[in-house]
Amino acid sequence: WLPGRSQAMVELRERVRFIANTPANVLIVGEPGTGKETVAHAIHDLSSYRNYPFITVYCSALPEHMAEAELFGYEAGAFPGAVRPRFGKMEQARNGTLFLDSVHAMSPETQAKLVQSVEDNRITRLGGNDPIDLNSRYIGASVINPVDFPDAQATSMDILHRLNVVTLHVPSLCDRIDDLPEQFIQMATQAAARIQQPPPPPPSDSLLSRLLSRRWTGNMRELRNAAERYAFGFDVLDEPDVPEQNGALADRVAAFERQVISAELKAHNGHLKPVYKALGISRKTLYEKMQKHGLDRSDFRD
Repeated sequence: WLPGRSQAMVELRERVRFIANTPANVLIVGEPGTGKETVAHAIHDLSSYRNYPFITVYCSALPEHMAEAELFGYEAGAFPGAVRPRFGKMEQARNGTLFLDSVHAMSPETQAKLVQSVEDNRITRLGGNDPIDLNSRYIGASVINPVDFPDAQATSMDILHRLNVVTLHVPSLCDRIDDLPEQFIQMATQAAARIQQPPPPPPSDSLLSRLLSRRWTGNMRELRNAAERYAFGFDVLDEPDVPEQNGALADRVAAFERQVISAELKAHNGHLKPVYKALGISRKTLYEKMQKHGLDRSDFRD
């Protein structure tokens, strides 16, 4: 979970581990597609709530007229058509984690009904009289950080303020660009495995340069789509190759290549045959690349 060697991801993993060991509610903030739900799952899986349900509420798709019934559940006869009692999402997450995705999209009216239940960790079903203790943890995800809007009306962000006991910022892909090559290869390999195809070949230097220079407004979701297209043999990007303007991209590609070769040499105790087989290159090419990057096999032997 939460892979990546960039400093931003290392720090995020450290915070997730620390927060998971507390019962604090959490607000996860980040651009669309950065993996906020993945972070929420990681918190749950590392916490004392992990043996109980992880329930997701997609707030942007929650119908306003059904929001209360979806969240709190109802008793038989609570309204026309309620012929039998039903658990709501909050009760389904009892003793576990309730994840409120795109919580900023929830209407102020629904927020007003939800906030008190989050604060008390208790609900009453529609049509019922008996309160139900939940002992749940609440995690919200939003593109909005309430501290950036100090003058906003409380009713418009009430649930955000209840959840941000701890706030986690998920970095955009551009803020962890050094992780991109490894992530791209991993996603492409996983996509190929799903359709029972062999792993795709390593991307060319030209393709890596294009990937590293892209803006990635869709973040990890957009990268995953590109990796799947590559695994399926389709065009990866929808724009033509851009000539390199300076050496920055070439330096990044070279650094990544050195990192991959070093990792394989370390994994195979400096033995070259399994390394060039794992990388899908010839022995001669491996020698040339090791010479280029100043790598000595003896440095990787125990």
